[in-house]
Amino acid sequence: MFEEYKDILTIDDVAQMLGIGKNNAYNLVREGKLHAWKIGRAWKTSKESVIYYVKSNTKTYDSP
Repeated sequence: MFEEYKDILTIDDVAQMLGIGKNNAYNLVREGKLHAWKIGRAWKTSKESVIYYVKSNTKTYDSP
């Protein structure tokens, strides 16, 4: 999953990976839903954190 991305990601990377806007990616960090840290003025996160976020927020539905 997400093999084409580096291990350390920017907010732009996260937005592209999840198919969301940068503001939504920042909101995920601000709300604590995606673990990240700040280096200078730039937010960074790990690819593992994004994969964990996706897996933990994936819902399965029983088919009728």
